[in-house]
Amino acid sequence: MGMSAEERAKIRQMEMEGDEVTNESLEATRRIRRLAEESQEVGAETMVKLNEQGEQLNRVEDHLDGINDNLKKAEGEIHEMEKCCGCCVCPWNKTVNVRDRHEMYESADQKGRKEPKGKGKGKGVTSTQPGATDGPSGGKFIKTIDPNDAREDEMNENIGAVSGIVGNLKNLALDMGDELESQNRQLDRLNNKADLNESRLEEDNKRVTKLIKST
Repeated sequence: MGMSAEERAKIRQMEMEGDEVTNESLEATRRIRRLAEESQEVGAETMVKLNEQGEQLNRVEDHLDGINDNLKKAEGEIHEMEKCCGCCVCPWNKTVNVRDRHEMYESADQKGRKEPKGKGKGKGVTSTQPGATDGPSGGKFIKTIDPNDAREDEMNENIGAVSGIVGNLKNLALDMGDELESQNRQLDRLNNKADLNESRLEEDNKRVTKLIKST
């Protein structure tokens, strides 16, 4: 006995509703994938900026180290001039000697260079999108209803791509955290070096002024 027109109409209505739900689900996975890709792009750009900032800090530190080297040479020459001119420093007016200054600078240079244990676990981030990963137990992320429906394949592909991007973002977050912590330690090191160079330069100027007055 065949189906009545009313039954066929109900089945057709259910198929249309199912088709509409599938279309909505497909669009939802597309939106999620776009958002994930945008997040990864922003994260990658941020990491690039952080690396550029790190390079700038390295250049500043190189400049401070160069000043330190020049001060070493200048202090050696000042010391020789003081010996030639017969200058002496009374014990109660004696300041930190040259060797102590060098040791203080070396201590500041080494401070914070050692990486904390447990850091650096991120694997970096790639500029290309990761491939789709398998669903639970290596299967599909969503249950297949119609094996011939390309929309279901695309939904699985989109969710797989999002899963890969999420893993990439996790590694990116770890790398960002490590880089920021490293730069914070470097900033402390730069401040210490700058303060030491400034105090040494001020003391050296006083010694030169004293030499000039004694001649």
